Amino acid sequence: MFKRLERKRPNKFSRSQPARFIHSVSNGKPYFHSNGTKPHFLALGAIFHSELPFLVEWIEFHLNQGFEKFYLYDNEGNQIYHTILDPYIRKGQVVLHSWPDDPKQPDWTQRNAYHHCLLNYGKECHWLAFFDVDEFIFPDKKLTGHPTFVDLLKQFNNQNPRLAQLSIVRYNYGNYWHNTTPCVGGVVRNYLMRDNNFSNIKSVVKTDHIALHRAPVSVHHFNELVRHGETLDGQKVPLPVRFNHYLTKSTQDFNKRNALWKRKRETTLFNPPDLARFNQQLQPEQFNQVYDDSALEFLPNNLPLPFKT
Repeated sequence: MFKRLERKRPNKFSRSQPARFIHSVSNGKPYFHSNGTKPHFLALGAIFHSELPFLVEWIEFHLNQGFEKFYLYDNEGNQIYHTILDPYIRKGQVVLHSWPDDPKQPDWTQRNAYHHCLLNYGKECHWLAFFDVDEFIFPDKKLTGHPTFVDLLKQFNNQNPRLAQLSIVRYNYGNYWHNTTPCVGGVVRNYLMRDNNFSNIKSVVKTDHIALHRAPVSVHHFNELVRHGETLDGQKVPLPVRFNHYLTKSTQDFNKRNALWKRKRETTLFNPPDLARFNQQLQPEQFNQVYDDSALEFLPNNLPLPFKT
């Protein structure tokens, strides 16, 4: 019999309750989700701020890649997001949470959102990915023959029942010499040059192999949560799947992001995740090294125009 230790909490986590979630133990071992029928094979958790012009393109792209459900966390508090996302919410494709910073723990905002997602929605999906609204995932169609990421993931899942996590590399894209935000075309069509080498990884995890007793150690790595399973790490083993990380977009967008981080740093204990970028030691043009339009073939037709702020 599992002994369940619980801290009382409201249905919606407040700013005064960061990462103090349910703890479940049995003889000192983490509690795991039990296997069973789940309504979704592949879902996605993400937190966003100042992504209004790009959000619909990102959702449509990943619906096209086989993601069935989006658990989204609004860190900006802009009511327009509710209007933009309402069609997806009514279709049951999006769940939207308001998720402001905790002034006492602003560096944990994203990790707390991911932990909330695991705790509340892990039971609804077999696989759960965690990445940002400026990151786009797709398979290498020439190598795999699979037109979508979900097809590739199902192949991996069937070939290795012990597979618990995919750590997928991402490539940073530069501004493609756009000084201002293009009025048409969106993200994938307008930014076509990347860095030579991949920059980091993001994770897709199998929820039945995730321990719920701890929050992620970082927004990139879930290795400390994986038990009784195997990880395929794209940094060590070439995987036929990748992320495009539209790190800067235009110079205008890049400067807006730095200004946001500056305001957060002045008003809270927030430390920017990339101090080199914050201190303007990185420039958008430096990532314009390799022309790479491989994401274009996965872009859905008839995308709406970017939302203007």
